[in-house]
Amino acid sequence: MCIPLEKTFVQIFKEAGGSARHNVPIDRIQAQGICRGDQRRLDGVGWGLPILEGLPIVMDATIRSPLTGAGLPAHNAENKDGATFQPARSDKKRAYPELHDSPTCTFCTLACETGGRWSKEVKTLVRALATHKSEQFARA
Repeated sequence: MCIPLEKTFVQIFKEAGGSARHNVPIDRIQAQGICRGDQRRLDGVGWGLPILEGLPIVMDATIRSPLTGAGLPAHNAENKDGATFQPARSDKKRAYPELHDSPTCTFCTLACETGGRWSKEVKTLVRALATHKSEQFARA
């Protein structure tokens, strides 16, 4: 669990002018394949902004380490920056297959590595939110 990271993305979404909630029951998302009473919970859901196709954005945050518990590099981490991000995406796709490629929401695996590296999805979301927020102010 990475609750502080989850709450951070929800707060950034709100500060950009949208609505967002943390720890949302998945059965509140109107997507095909989700059964009423499904007990899974989503890290965060944001809506109300004209970014990333204007659909509700399901945010699934994860922090990965480029080192294993034994102190060795994770698979390919010694050769590739962000090597942990693709496994994170695969894990989240297995956990929420009905939300990937859904026509009713945009699913974002918001992966970060210890040490501060952000996945392209994090960069894309934060950039879109910052751009939207900045467009609310007149140029001097």
